[in-house]
Amino acid sequence: MEAALTLPLTIFLLLGILQLFQLLQARVMAEYAVFRAVRVGSTNHAQCRPMMDAALLTLLPAFRTFMGRNGGGSPGAQLAQEFQAHGFNSNYQYNDPYALGTMRTGNMRGSILLMERSFTQPTGLAGELDFDAPGRLQRLTVTLTFWYPMRIPFANWVISKMVLGYQAVNPLMTPQTANWQRNGLNGWAATVAARAAAGELIMPVSATYSMRMMSPVYDGSRECGGR
Repeated sequence: MEAALTLPLTIFLLLGILQLFQLLQARVMAEYAVFRAVRVGSTNHAQCRPMMDAALLTLLPAFRTFMGRNGGGSPGAQLAQEFQAHGFNSNYQYNDPYALGTMRTGNMRGSILLMERSFTQPTGLAGELDFDAPGRLQRLTVTLTFWYPMRIPFANWVISKMVLGYQAVNPLMTPQTANWQRNGLNGWAATVAARAAAGELIMPVSATYSMRMMSPVYDGSRECGGR
C-alpha cells in the first residue's frame, strides 16, 4: 500500500528532474538562438527568413536527434543534413509577426518558434528605413518564443497539467483530488492549452535580444507573415 501511494511521486521526481533540466537547456539554447537571429538580421536587412533559419539551426539539437542518423560525417555536416531535411519548407512551421507590438493570438499548432521583431524607428512609405539619416541609432529587437516539445513521458503530462490547471485525481497522490491553479504563461496559456488538447505537450521558452543595425532595414512582412 505504501509503495502504491508513493511510487507515482517518486517516479515524477526522477523524471521531472530530467524534464526540468531539459527545459533549462532549452532556455540557454533559446538565448543563443535569438542572439544568432539578431546578428543575422543586423547584417541582412532584418529579413525574417534568414533570421528564422539561423534560429532554427541553433535550436535543432534541443528537440531533434541528428547524430548518427545520416550515414556518418562530422557533427556539423550531420546537423546541416538534418536542417535541410526538416527546414523552412518541411514539417517545422514558423510564425513571424512583423510588428511594433506583440502577438498572443493565432493558430500556433505545429510551430517550433515564434519571432517578434521591432525597430527603433518606423518604416517609411517605401518600406525601408533611411539608414543614413541622423538621429537615434537603428536597433533591431527580437523576442523569440521557442515552443519546446517536452519529451519525458509522465513528467511532460504532469508539468502540462500543473501550468494549465487541473482539478481531478491527483496523479502524484492518487487518494487526493488535485487543485492546481492555471498559470498565465505570459499570455500564452490559451495557445499552450490548445496545443496540449491536440497532443502537443510544449512549453513556451522566450528570450529577447537587441543589436544595432548594420544594414538598411527592408520591410519583410510581405515575405514572411503567417506560418
